[in-house]
Amino acid sequence: MNSARIAAGRGPLIALDARPGWRRSRDGIHAAHVALTDAGAAVQAGAADRMAFGAPGRWIGGMRVDATCPWRWDRDAGRVVSAQ
Repeated sequence: MNSARIAAGRGPLIALDARPGWRRSRDGIHAAHVALTDAGAAVQAGAADRMAFGAPGRWIGGMRVDATCPWRWDRDAGRVVSAQ
């Protein structure tokens, strides 16, 4: 997951503390202190859905996945589950 994507949006999942000489690149962030936000901790614990925090949609396997998509991938179960 690209760190720049999860640091943006309505409810960023990480907070960035820029250090001198830091730079944002296409594949991530370098020379910055990264901390988990409360929203990020809730998502990590499975208590919140990342899409509820304004995560940008993306295409996966030919399907658009965004906040309106009715399913999510359950990594532990290894299958698609309802988002409700």
